[in-house]
Amino acid sequence: MADDFFVTGTDTGIGKTVFTALATALLAGDNKQTGVMKPIQTGCLERNGEKVAPDLEFVRRACGDIFDPEVLDLMAPVRLRMPASPHLAAAEEEKEIEVERIIRTYHKLSERFDNLFVEGAGGVLVPITEDYLMVDLMVELDLSVILVSRSGLGTINHTLLSLEVLKSRDLEIAGVIFNDPEPKNWGPVERDNMQIIEKISGNSVTGRLPHIPDLEDKVKKPGNIWEQLEENRNLKKFKKELKDLVNNGN
Repeated sequence: MADDFFVTGTDTGIGKTVFTALATALLAGDNKQTGVMKPIQTGCLERNGEKVAPDLEFVRRACGDIFDPEVLDLMAPVRLRMPASPHLAAAEEEKEIEVERIIRTYHKLSERFDNLFVEGAGGVLVPITEDYLMVDLMVELDLSVILVSRSGLGTINHTLLSLEVLKSRDLEIAGVIFNDPEPKNWGPVERDNMQIIEKISGNSVTGRLPHIPDLEDKVKKPGNIWEQLEENRNLKKFKKELKDLVNNGN
């Protein structure tokens, strides 16, 4: 468990899946036994009568399709159709999310992998049920948390609030990652965001994931995604930051 991480974000669509895919693929490319888990996937797709977890599919392709079908089934134990908060998506299907099943599944996967990245749904306080939040699952799994945040305007408030909640539950914060889903040239706002978040929270922004052009197309190609990214000079610094984060924590 010491080498497992819970990946959360300051919002939905913030880049958790991209970060998780790159982190999992990087370690897998170093021949480490690395896996991923998406405990709750909402917004599932239908394929041959089965629900497909799109976030897990993205990570699977990024890693070069190295996971066998049995393990893939464990990696996304709760799959719901409605693209909404888990509590609402489950109610829409008249289902109850069994937290104990999620926890049991995590322990099964953790036994199979040296490193495991567990990617949450939405942000820290997203309700899994009406009386059980995403942060409650983090506490029960007792994992170091990686917080993914955007770099631009508005991130100070969202990032500090998320860090405060994590600290209030005595969770270890492994690092904060700034992600740029769209092309962005860093200016005084972005640089100050990093500095003031570090000063107020006491947690360093441990990495910056720059925008990756045509990432969806690159992931569809065979093989590990990092083979497609070797010539991307903007990612060299992030690659080192990512390795440092996983190996050392914050």
